[in-house]
Amino acid sequence: MQSFMSNAGVWVAVMVLLSIGSLLLVAVVGSHLIRTLPRDYFMQVKRPRRSLIQSLIMNLVGAVLLLAGVVMLFVPGQGLLTMLLGLILMDFPGKYALERRLVERPGLLKTINHVRARSGRPPLESPRNQRRAEGHG
Repeated sequence: MQSFMSNAGVWVAVMVLLSIGSLLLVAVVGSHLIRTLPRDYFMQVKRPRRSLIQSLIMNLVGAVLLLAGVVMLFVPGQGLLTMLLGLILMDFPGKYALERRLVERPGLLKTINHVRARSGRPPLESPRNQRRAEGHG
């Protein structure tokens, strides 16, 4: 029983450190990414290509953020926002449609635009508003 209790304490400490680390990672990477996104990011049809090295690094960081976001769905944290940030960094088929669906969730675009406003950046354009203007939603 003693061994279990000491191991449980170690696991709790590891989980707390991982939680704090992921929170700091999301805060630093996420706020920078949100501030630097072009205003029409969710409206663009074509996006610039990256080099192979850039793509590998961005996919790795994006995957870490995506996994951290999934974990944050069950523990305290900004799970959906973290998942969206991970997706924005990654490249894979169907990515843009998935990003648009996520950003249309209530409150997520509002949170993103709040971060942008604090940095003096204009709000991101909403794909939902574009569909309404076109008569699709």
